[in-house]
Amino acid sequence: MQAKETMPLYPEGRQMALFLDIDNFLRIGKDGRDFDLFINAIRPWGRISLCRAYGNSLATRPQLYCQLMKYNFLLTSSSQIYKKNGADIQIATEVMEIVHTRPIIRTFVIASGDSDFIALVESLHQYQKTVIGIGSRNNTSPKFLETCDAFLFYEDILELNSGKQDSDLQECSISCKTTPEQMKRLLRKRGLYPPEPILRRQILTILDGLKPEFSGKSITFHELQEKLSEVCKVKQISNNPIRSLLRTLSKTGILVPCLDLPISQRPILPLPGMAKLEEEICLYLLDVLLNDPDLVAEPLALSQAIWGDASHIKQIQQAMYRFYERKL
Repeated sequence: MQAKETMPLYPEGRQMALFLDIDNFLRIGKDGRDFDLFINAIRPWGRISLCRAYGNSLATRPQLYCQLMKYNFLLTSSSQIYKKNGADIQIATEVMEIVHTRPIIRTFVIASGDSDFIALVESLHQYQKTVIGIGSRNNTSPKFLETCDAFLFYEDILELNSGKQDSDLQECSISCKTTPEQMKRLLRKRGLYPPEPILRRQILTILDGLKPEFSGKSITFHELQEKLSEVCKVKQISNNPIRSLLRTLSKTGILVPCLDLPISQRPILPLPGMAKLEEEICLYLLDVLLNDPDLVAEPLALSQAIWGDASHIKQIQQAMYRFYERKL
């Protein structure tokens, strides 16, 4: 599935429920051929753990029916209970039921541009839920679009076929994705940030230059920190980023062994080159961010937060796939 290859998976700690108004979906000419793109476009906001579709038009749309079965949708014909506005009423009723019975679901995706859902979105906000709307430019209520936390247009989703990345979906009314600055604040709370990437490389360069002085000697973590701080002081680098960098390195397992000793007393392992040290730091920071259930981010933002540029998107995508394979 081509779209899946370009759209990475995101933290399963944030679970989503998807509610699809079939008749609204078909009204704009969708018949299932682009359904993979539709599903992948909402993956940046979390893991889809519940899918429900409502409407009466599937009998003449076998392709869409097969796609819904592929993604384990629970199908409901609105005529089974209601005649007028059956899908709208049923979606609203079942959404609120999910709010109370499955509180772990924090994000609700409503695939309909109908203004009848404005009150439902406002109710979800009262329960601190995030709401993503999806609809057509020509058939979406402006008020519904404004009420949602984020909104995607079907037309933009289809442009993924022309090579756009998920980061190019800029038509959200309000973006729910975690920004690089928010990621830095999250790492800072854990004592893992600063330094910024440029300062980190400067400190690692100094550390790499100290290796000959430590060669053949047994030194402790505390002694390394003192010596590194002494040299960095000449470069007008404060102790805070040094402590943060060494703390992160110690958590990777590449700097000190796992011993039943205070970290300050643990012996330093043979230091690899600067490139390896930075790689270990960056991959550890990536793992910390991926394990945070509140993180909703794309590879571009992760690359900017951790590496300071956009050059590691593919590496991050590969790491994310491996991360989620371990979770399965």
